[in-house]
Amino acid sequence: MDRAVAQPEDPLSVAAKAGRQGPQAVDFTDYFCDAAKCYTVVDGVNVSYDANHFNRVCGELLAPMLLDRLPK
Repeated sequence: MDRAVAQPEDPLSVAAKAGRQGPQAVDFTDYFCDAAKCYTVVDGVNVSYDANHFNRVCGELLAPMLLDRLPK
């Protein structure tokens, strides 16, 4: 699917990227989208459980990247 359709601008992400106080977002989009398209399967792993959630296997594979991004 075209990235612009699959990942429309999210106001919460825009606010988080602006450095405002409050919760910070972690964006994993680049792990399953390239500059033009987003993919439902990456390296043989289904990405989504539904329209808004990673499936369990994808979440487990992304967990180390999340841990690397958390404040130390």
